Amino acid sequence: GEGATSEVFAAYDKNLRRHVAIKLFKKLDRGGVSATLKERSLVDARAAAGVSHPNIVTIYDAGSFGEGIAIVMELIKDSLRKLLDRVPQLPLDTALAIGAQVADGLRCLHASGIVHRDIKPSNILLAPGNLAKIGDFGLAHLPMSDLTRTGTVIGTPRYMSPEQAQGQTL
Repeated sequence: GEGATSEVFAAYDKNLRRHVAIKLFKKLDRGGVSATLKERSLVDARAAAGVSHPNIVTIYDAGSFGEGIAIVMELIKDSLRKLLDRVPQLPLDTALAIGAQVADGLRCLHASGIVHRDIKPSNILLAPGNLAKIGDFGLAHLPMSDLTRTGTVIGTPRYMSPEQAQGQTL
């Protein structure tokens, strides 16, 4: 998969004998990944790794290599976006089940002081059995983080809350 700032690859961890996803952050300039993007990638990894919940993607490792940054996480090949592309209208029971799981994951994040700020279908990963897992924490607001402070308007406009679009406290 590919987003604005990263690419995600399927890989195999030979040591632990499991399939994983590796998120590599794109080099936005000739000198490598920008300092802001490096910090945001660590926010991404720390936010998800800092909580343990069945509806939040599991982070296995994160770090730098040369001029790049990578996050190693559980491999989940499907997303709500892909499901909606295949089936434009979900059965009510499926929609409610996915929504309840996302809400439970968000409850856990909010209890930890984390506000995701980019909940959208492509960031809701679907493991087998439609187990919903929140992923991509690159825009998350973490407690005690200067990078994602209140008043910063970032995210996907179509999915922002009015408070987020106006730079208000979330």
